[in-house]
Amino acid sequence: MDTPLHFPLGKPVAITLPRCYDGEAEALCALLDAGAPVIHIRKPDAPAAQVEALLRQLRDAGADMTRLTLHHDAALARRYGLGGIHLREGALREWLRQHPDKRHATAQGASAPDVQKTQTQQTQQGNDTYTPRLSTPAHSWEEAARLAPLCDYVTLSPLFDSVSKPGYLAGIDPADACRRLRRRTDETAKPIPAAIPAELPVSGSGSRIIALGGITRDNISVAWAAAFDGAAVIGAVWTTEWLGTGPQPDPKNSDRTPSSGNRPPAGTPSHDISRIDLTATLSNYQRLTRRWQAAGGTLQFISDGDPAAAEAFLQGGGRWVQLRMKDTPAEGIIARGREILALCRRYDALLIVNDDPRLAKAIGADGVHLGQNDTPPDEARIILGRQAIIGCTANTFAHIARIAQSSADYIGLGPFRYTTTKKNLSPILGEEGYRRILRQMARAGIRLPVAAIGGITEEDVPQVMACGVNGIALSGAISRAGEIAAATARFTELVAAHRTIVTP
Repeated sequence: MDTPLHFPLGKPVAITLPRCYDGEAEALCALLDAGAPVIHIRKPDAPAAQVEALLRQLRDAGADMTRLTLHHDAALARRYGLGGIHLREGALREWLRQHPDKRHATAQGASAPDVQKTQTQQTQQGNDTYTPRLSTPAHSWEEAARLAPLCDYVTLSPLFDSVSKPGYLAGIDPADACRRLRRRTDETAKPIPAAIPAELPVSGSGSRIIALGGITRDNISVAWAAAFDGAAVIGAVWTTEWLGTGPQPDPKNSDRTPSSGNRPPAGTPSHDISRIDLTATLSNYQRLTRRWQAAGGTLQFISDGDPAAAEAFLQGGGRWVQLRMKDTPAEGIIARGREILALCRRYDALLIVNDDPRLAKAIGADGVHLGQNDTPPDEARIILGRQAIIGCTANTFAHIARIAQSSADYIGLGPFRYTTTKKNLSPILGEEGYRRILRQMARAGIRLPVAAIGGITEEDVPQVMACGVNGIALSGAISRAGEIAAATARFTELVAAHRTIVTP
């Protein structure tokens, strides 16, 4: 089993604000309940007593302490049975010197759940068996290459201009990141001239490179496209409010973040007047998660409802199924959808339903894919809630520009070529059409994840991915394959090896 930090269909790592806030323990528990794989407790502006009080509140609230990582204080992390510690290079090397037999156990191949589930018990028993996840920050490729072999994951920053640290400006080029990181899955790629003292770790080896710095809902798909193993977020998650004049949620749009409220009077002690806005913070995290998941849906299987084909796709490594059963009564779609949903849950995969958000809700699916004449995405959002993934079909840049103004999470763009699976086929885009539209999106600052669709074969994957799409949606190329699992594995590898980033 992969570690909790192995995406592509995972969720962002959340990092706390630098000081303590009222309501923070409740907010952290809510993020854990929302599926946050790891939360970093980073409190450089808070006294040690406040940090320990926060950990105590979390423990008493029944939080999964093994999914928490504490910055800098290994002793405190051990005392409360936290699953990870985040240390700068000097402290990391000192910790490894003192614990030579306990270095990044998950990176060495141990099952993360097996490692984590014993942490609290071992700590309470006083055994010298504390084996936390180890992570460390890096601010250059040279640092990342040097430090990654020492720990489970490295946070590399800043990818974009920081949201939480004014003046902390982008220092990692996404296109360069894509070229460097893609080498880990593409052994045939030519070496990139760069002053890197050692090869970056292979993604499957345990050590991960996590993007950090200025990541928002609007650019998180770029972090995925750049081949990072995950994304860590701070400013784009947290919303605080001034007590007494805090923001009010918008009841008309469950996906809309409340306004930040009035600023407190000058000179008011900050620790007395601010608290975490739980509703807005949870909404922020869910939107970030949807965009990351949508970007990570590199290979989408458009299923006609055959459970055997869907399971073979999942066995081959596919993690995204779209159920499309045209001309089938609703009862039949719901029954078959629930059957395939059970398969998706078994493989930690996502299921979305074509056309109808109400059917998606009845099935319990992860979202819906809407055509041009289906339910508008904002209406689907009201039906399905802020946690659902909503995709929309587009055939032109004008379609995309309209969709970008809605609460949709990704675009299905096509057709690439003629396909028999569509009765009313839109004009063929081809490679040039994809390149033109992706460049238009880049110039307009639209960073919605894009999945290519329409008659795509294995031979097409390199050129389609080179256009800058995030992934590919397939129907006949999977369902008609002699060995569906093997075909899925080949497509997945091709997509990973050839993804790229389009610049304006």
